[in-house]
Amino acid sequence: MGKALISLNLVGVLLVAILFTACHKPLHLIKTNYNLKPLVVDKSSKPDSSMLLQILPFKLELDSQMNEVIVQNDVELKKEQPEGGLGNFLADQLMYYANTKLSTKPDFCLLNQGGLRLPAIYPGPIYLRTLYELQPFENQLTLLKIQGKDIVNIAKLIKEWGGAPVSGIRLVYKADSLISATISGQDISDKKEYWVLTSDYLANGGDHADVLKQLNEKIFLPTKLRDALISSLREMAKNAQTIQTKKDGRIQFTQ
Repeated sequence: MGKALISLNLVGVLLVAILFTACHKPLHLIKTNYNLKPLVVDKSSKPDSSMLLQILPFKLELDSQMNEVIVQNDVELKKEQPEGGLGNFLADQLMYYANTKLSTKPDFCLLNQGGLRLPAIYPGPIYLRTLYELQPFENQLTLLKIQGKDIVNIAKLIKEWGGAPVSGIRLVYKADSLISATISGQDISDKKEYWVLTSDYLANGGDHADVLKQLNEKIFLPTKLRDALISSLREMAKNAQTIQTKKDGRIQFTQ
């Protein structure tokens, strides 16, 4: 009986093996040779007309949006240090946005020169594309609370930068020493708390802004700097106003 069971089991195993091998064809490995050539793109390369036709509808739609006139500009706005019209323009517009749209009002605005990605904006219409070129980053508005006694550290950072785009604060340096600092025309009180409007990049310590990174109370807002700027300028145009920002001595380095 035992031998009979063993024989039946062997027969079963053989049948299963036959079924599986009968249902599958033997695999054959085939060696394929590919001749790969690098695709060189240089001045002699010609555009792919079929690809251009596919892109064209999207390009036309994007161009129509980017060519929208947002506001009129009456002055030349240049990127300069320690103070420039372009930096003043951006900082002032962000302060206007924050003071009209936010429940927490900032006392002053601090940005960095690296955040200005255009050397200048010239008199004439300002297009939407220009604002994207000025602010191509996705940086978000951020509010930081700082003690008045610690604002001297921000002043040191601005001195190390050689100047910065600011609004609401005025700093005067002489022989590398800070000799005057006011916010909204008032002397800074060591015991008072102030709100700084800046970017999340600086708030997180970008551009060596450790003094901002170390602050404990921060409000990261969902609004991007660029969107706040566009919103502020749209409202300006709606009120039939034009840009007339100039340098006014808010950052000074004297001998």
